[in-house]
Amino acid sequence: VGVDNLTLERNLFTNTGQRNPQLHDARNFNLINNHIRNFTVYGVRARAGSSGNAIGNLIPLSPLLPKRPDRTFLIDQKSGAPCQVYAFGNIGPQKHDPNRLGTSRRPIGKMPAGSLPAGRLAASLAASVGARPLDSIDRALIADNPRLKFRPSNTADK
Repeated sequence: VGVDNLTLERNLFTNTGQRNPQLHDARNFNLINNHIRNFTVYGVRARAGSSGNAIGNLIPLSPLLPKRPDRTFLIDQKSGAPCQVYAFGNIGPQKHDPNRLGTSRRPIGKMPAGSLPAGRLAASLAASVGARPLDSIDRALIADNPRLKFRPSNTADK
């Protein structure tokens, strides 16, 4: 079952396996000004006929998948109906520019106004994300603390 008119805006997705934006049969979505980092499976994935806009998102190469820049932004055209994704102003790895992967030359549906440039996103989100007051784990996640141990949910402890 799909969803219509979904907006994911100004979120921090960090230290996750694959619980990042996965748009499956999502129509008229707006993925705007999200910072998606430190993932083990993918950063953003659109599939099964999804259509919408990805604007001003920051999706750097995950240090947990350093040899897989193709996993930062996926538009899967093999899983159901073709996807239509307008991608603009996103920042990803140099060799896997999310904006070049867009399949639509024009915005799809209604877009909210007022997105930030992706280059200013990390500092802006750090001041506003998380349940307040922040606990030590939230502070470490927001700061991208490299000492924080990451244990993906889809792998066994060793």
